[in-house]
Amino acid sequence: MPRLGSVNRSSHRLVLAFAAILLASYAAAVTPRSDHEIEVNVEQRLEGHPELGSRSIRASVDHGVATLEGRVRLLSEAWAAERVVADVRGLTGIENRLAVEETGRTNDELRASLKRHFEDRVELGGNIVITVEAGHVVLAGTVKDARVRFTARDAAAETRGVLSVEDRIATPATSDEDVLKAIKKLLGPGSLVGVRGDVRPTVKDGIVTLDGTVMILSSRTAAERVVLGINGVKQVENHLAVVVKRPPGEWN
Repeated sequence: MPRLGSVNRSSHRLVLAFAAILLASYAAAVTPRSDHEIEVNVEQRLEGHPELGSRSIRASVDHGVATLEGRVRLLSEAWAAERVVADVRGLTGIENRLAVEETGRTNDELRASLKRHFEDRVELGGNIVITVEAGHVVLAGTVKDARVRFTARDAAAETRGVLSVEDRIATPATSDEDVLKAIKKLLGPGSLVGVRGDVRPTVKDGIVTLDGTVMILSSRTAAERVVLGINGVKQVENHLAVVVKRPPGEWN
């Protein structure tokens, strides 16, 4: 049987080791990062992605803003590239210049393909109106659940030949007061959404303005997506600022 003193010493060492790990993690989180360090991480994320790694995507970072250039097969891949790199620490913005391959499909051919993709998703029903013009898609109509708009967007973006998607989908009318309550519930303290920061929402005639700060770029994107998934929200004006420390000589 181990002696009591040895058990206490072992526990003490474990506590010290755990504290050291926490301290190292905190130090890494607050240490300023150079554009080069951020760029290396962005490239690693893209190269390590199972679908994007084989694409010819070039990344550069200037004053914390990443520019993505190159070609992808689908619009969904261009969107995925943004999501993959958005949680790189130190990144404050993304300029997506990725070009989607054109297929030469006519408007009617592309619309027919979109309708087939939408029919495969039961939740979309027949409530989405699709307009196509030279690869640019507009989604309209009314849905009962605002979160369905994301399914519609994704279905369109996964269709070959779609170059852009504009979301004009309407949702059931909801008072500004109820919209604000829903936002605070989803983004407030203890939220499980994963938005890290201080988000201050206001609502006027269904238009939501997000002010405040977040600690990482992915939180800025997540906050907007959460709000767009609430019935009654017509538009989101995202003014959330990503606050990071920059090395001397690289201040914005």
